[in-house]
Amino acid sequence: EPLTGLNGNAGFMMQQDSLLPWKTALDNVALGLVFQGMPVDEARERARPWMKKVGLAGFEARYPHQLSGGQKQRVALGRALYQNPQAILADEPVSSVDPARAENLVQLLNQISQEENITLVMSLHNLELAKAYFPRLIGLRNGKVEFDSAPEDLNENKFKELYTLSEREILDDGEC
Repeated sequence: EPLTGLNGNAGFMMQQDSLLPWKTALDNVALGLVFQGMPVDEARERARPWMKKVGLAGFEARYPHQLSGGQKQRVALGRALYQNPQAILADEPVSSVDPARAENLVQLLNQISQEENITLVMSLHNLELAKAYFPRLIGLRNGKVEFDSAPEDLNENKFKELYTLSEREILDDGEC
């Protein structure tokens, strides 16, 4: 189904967590409302429940360098959720964590999106994770939809076709 009715209210999670290293985990989550003019103390108090929701209660005072990759991504998720989005757009949010934490984070994103009734759109290069956690898979190549189907309709051959580079693409190496 098309994503309709969004009024520009989307939270973003990128491959890199994009946390401010001089801010605590709690302050990184609260940052959006502080930028919108909310007093820092109030923003922090409103951010605390999101820290708990993403499994980081007790980590509020830690700085990004004191967090694991998965914990940093949870802070980024808390920051995205704290904006009260209608949708979360997640670009390879698990690429920098080990497989067990990747699965745990995808599971958490799915759970929270369902509980909070938030549309979740995630870019993944891990076919098994995509098939295990999403009811609809869309494959893009060169800006075009190559497939749009249920997970059970996507087989390894279709997946390989999507990621097999042509000679020109190999030589191009993604340069514009």
